This record gives sequence, structure tokens and C-alpha cells, in this order.
Amino acid sequence: MDELGSLQLSPQELAVLKWRQGIASNVRLTTNDQLARGLVALRMADLPIDFLSGYPERLAAVTAEDVARVAGECRRTAVLLLTGDPAVVSKALQATAR
Repeated sequence: MDELGSLQLSPQELAVLKWRQGIASNVRLTTNDQLARGLVALRMADLPIDFLSGYPERLAAVTAEDVARVAGECRRTAVLLLTGDPAVVSKALQATAR
């Protein structure tokens, strides 16, 4: 988790992340039901309706520095949930703590 604070993305890595996020956004809003749910979520978050149409421009404006800054903030607040056989999870945690 410590490496999140010093995350450095190449231009290519940043482009891939933006592309994946853009595709995921498009996939989430492909049906009328999904779009309606998105609009309701906007209203509940007190965001303007045109928030969706401005998303591509906001996504394009994200810089590698923005990602590093937010990643550094997440490092301080991240919570991990581990599930599985307690013996296996314990062994894996001990191995990564070294």
C-alpha cells in the first residue's frame, strides 16, 4: 500500500486507465433502466443532469499527477477485506509482511 503514495504512471498507462474507465462508464449506461438509475443517482448526489454529458471531458482532463494524489489519499484510508480459510489467509499475510 505504501507505493500508492509514490505512484507514477507513464502516458501509456494513464491512457489505458482512462480508456478502461470510459468503457466501463459506457457499459453501465447502455439500457434505459441503467440510464434512469444513473440519473436518479445524480439527483440523489445533488449533481446537475448534465454531469453525465460532461464526463468525457472531465475524464480526458485527468492527469497522472491527479491519479498519484488520489492514490496517496487512498493509501491512508484503504480498507482490505480478506476472506477464505483462516490458515491460508494467515499464511499469505505472513508471507507478504516480510
